[in-house]
Amino acid sequence: MKRSIILLGMFLISLIAGACRDGSIFPIDPSSDNRPKDSTSRATSPIPAEFIGKQWNLTAIEIINRGMVILPVQPFSLTFTDGSHLSGLADCNKYGADYTTKANNGITMSNIIATQVACEPDNGAPEYMSGLQTAMSYTISGNALRIYYDSGRKVLIYKLLEAPPPGNIINLTLRKVSGIEFTLSTFESIPGKLVGARTQDPVPDDQRFTIQFSATGANTLKGSANCNTYSGNFSEGANNALAISSISSTEALCGVQSDLQQRYYDAIQGAVSYLATMEDGQMMLRIYYDSGHAVLNFVALQSPPTSANQLKGHFGEKWRLTGYGPSGGDVTNPVTYDGRTLELTFVDDHTITGNAYCSTFTGEYSIHDYLGLSMINLNWPTTTLCQEDEAFMKDALTTMAFYQVSDGTLELYYHGKMDVLYFVKE
Repeated sequence: MKRSIILLGMFLISLIAGACRDGSIFPIDPSSDNRPKDSTSRATSPIPAEFIGKQWNLTAIEIINRGMVILPVQPFSLTFTDGSHLSGLADCNKYGADYTTKANNGITMSNIIATQVACEPDNGAPEYMSGLQTAMSYTISGNALRIYYDSGRKVLIYKLLEAPPPGNIINLTLRKVSGIEFTLSTFESIPGKLVGARTQDPVPDDQRFTIQFSATGANTLKGSANCNTYSGNFSEGANNALAISSISSTEALCGVQSDLQQRYYDAIQGAVSYLATMEDGQMMLRIYYDSGHAVLNFVALQSPPTSANQLKGHFGEKWRLTGYGPSGGDVTNPVTYDGRTLELTFVDDHTITGNAYCSTFTGEYSIHDYLGLSMINLNWPTTTLCQEDEAFMKDALTTMAFYQVSDGTLELYYHGKMDVLYFVKE
């Protein structure tokens, strides 16, 4: 192993030296056609929320236009801990940094701090750290992350450590969790400028903190802090931004240490963002504070209503399709009613009927887990004049996995919960 490490170091030095001597290596604009085809710049800049907190492992360092790839012998990793901080491992050392994303997927890293453990010599760490210091842009395609550096001459290539299993995690909005009471399980610190592992402080058994967002549409919240109750206001912004204000609380002496109660109040009033999810049937809520360096981890205190109960109140009602698109995004394909019906009806707890352009269809569905929904049998005409127009709806129903009913709207998730159909009540 040591011999391979030394050979890696010699190879890396020769590549860097060659790059300095060879005039054929020149700065590459990441948005130009000089970029590899699989690394085209994307339109959006922020790191997608689903990759925050996920670990990326370095698989290679590529020197563009030289056809040279360095395969790391030692482990190197990177994790975007929140919207402005990252951390990782460079061989035997841990590091942390601030980062800023810009238009056209630009990225810069600053305030890089690392531990100073003496690792094996010639391990490639200097080149890796140089890559972070001179990072200029990035792309994410599937489970691959590429960070371009050294004026675009080189690229760090990563692979996601664990891609979430399709359909295992669903992102929810505050509107979707309104009325659900959550209880605090842990206070968690996230390394940002400080290098180190995450630490979690569980809530003691004799203390209890809860939060519940209003189910009435008003931007209010309430909860308990041990034997005290509190209320307040909240506001949402882009990218799950969250602000909590005007907290008022009773002041009873609860017989427990008050420092944790004050810590909780300080945390929620310092909220900057949130993440609400459904994970393996469990509803979770995370509220980030302290500029994203810490998080309150909540779980649903009470079991949410079963999907059967939500549908039961809407049996026999017609739902008209208004559009469809990727889950968590905008409606990319609006559907305008032009006399051709695109609608469905849940007849009872296992039967569905509907119309799609030229076809009338029936089917049987099954309810499973929380809001889980799948089609068992779908009876659809094999050939119609409109079969090409109808194909997307037929595909969605046969692969549907999850649904939400709220405020006169119905959302059917399909393709492993990656896409969604939007309906309104007729």
